[in-house]
Amino acid sequence: MRHYQLHLEDADLISYKSKVLFVDATKAADVESFRIEKMASKMDFSFSSHAISIPAIMATCQQCFDRVPQVHLLTIRGYAWELEQGMTPAAQRNLMTATEYFRNESCASGM
Repeated sequence: MRHYQLHLEDADLISYKSKVLFVDATKAADVESFRIEKMASKMDFSFSSHAISIPAIMATCQQCFDRVPQVHLLTIRGYAWELEQGMTPAAQRNLMTATEYFRNESCASGM
């Protein structure tokens, strides 16, 4: 699925899965290329009509469906944010580096 932003309904969407990978771009200078982190369920006050956090989606999934999949967040470093811009060459390299990481992980685990 592709979304510009997360929605409360995503709790239903992930409730049917055993593993979920959220992918997001970041401006954070401490992310050189990409970062993968395991997410934990946590109800917070991020929910509004325009925003909800991944932990809050997970907590909603637990509350409504009595289960939560294993969730990771893949954060990829981006450099330009205008919608008509597209991906910069540096961001494209970061995406390719992350993609190659997952290909190597799949091969190593025998998937």
